[in-house]
Amino acid sequence: MNLEFDDSKRMHHGVTKQERDKILRRFIKCVDGKLALHKNVPLNRFSIKCKDDVGPAPVIGWITNVLKRRVSELALDISSCWDWPMSTAIDGCGTMVQEFWESCSVSSTSLKRLTLPNFDSLVEARLDLQMTHDQIHKAKFSEDDLIKHEGMVGNATVFFIGICNVKSLYLSDNTLEGLLHRYDMKCRSDECLCKPWEEEDIPTCLSSSPVKVLKIMKFGDIYEDEDMDKMMDQVEYFLETMPNLEHLIIHYETSIDEDVEEVLSQFQMVPREGLTECRIQVISENLDLSSN
Repeated sequence: MNLEFDDSKRMHHGVTKQERDKILRRFIKCVDGKLALHKNVPLNRFSIKCKDDVGPAPVIGWITNVLKRRVSELALDISSCWDWPMSTAIDGCGTMVQEFWESCSVSSTSLKRLTLPNFDSLVEARLDLQMTHDQIHKAKFSEDDLIKHEGMVGNATVFFIGICNVKSLYLSDNTLEGLLHRYDMKCRSDECLCKPWEEEDIPTCLSSSPVKVLKIMKFGDIYEDEDMDKMMDQVEYFLETMPNLEHLIIHYETSIDEDVEEVLSQFQMVPREGLTECRIQVISENLDLSSN
């Protein structure tokens, strides 16, 4: 028997808080009920996809339940912003042969280096780099020039250099926010990555990137207007810098057609002198616009 649950389609941005709370209660009740109803039936696959609203407690309970029932396939698309103390239970499950994590965060107090070999032959990458709630607070708090910057929240430079041979790169809105660097008081510290670029004229690794197709998912999925400005700046930087880019695809989270037209128009004005011609495509729930 297979059990699959997905609340992501109902938890869209147009839903009010009251509606979200009602959907959340119904979703938790539905999963609990199905697991109880089929408690004596052998379980082959269990798939759960849910937003931040659910929280770790119910999900951990569901996963523990199916692991005790000796599930053989576990598919998880859950928030990486919560702590998930599940490693012991999952490692101890002797029947599970397949495990899929659509979104996860790995943390270890003893881990100093994580090595992923053979990336030279990687042709496609899908990235959704996210920060925890504490990291988001730290990053936004440290942007204040009056606050002493004690260190970077994270540094993915080496990782991106390692996947520099990919031909197709898929980025989420969270990844865009993490990549964008703002020049401020932090740039005076030794750990700032823009310092050698500015003072020693070291080119960015994007200037030699072989990426031909860049797809950006959930563009515009933001909380503040300034976040949208950051996102626009980062995409413009890609267009100005990536020499082999032939097709930029942006999935814009908006129902306003005028916004789609404005974004396409602004990106079309970005100069690409000496670079390959790039087709720009902006897709929303109502429109699919292209530069040519």
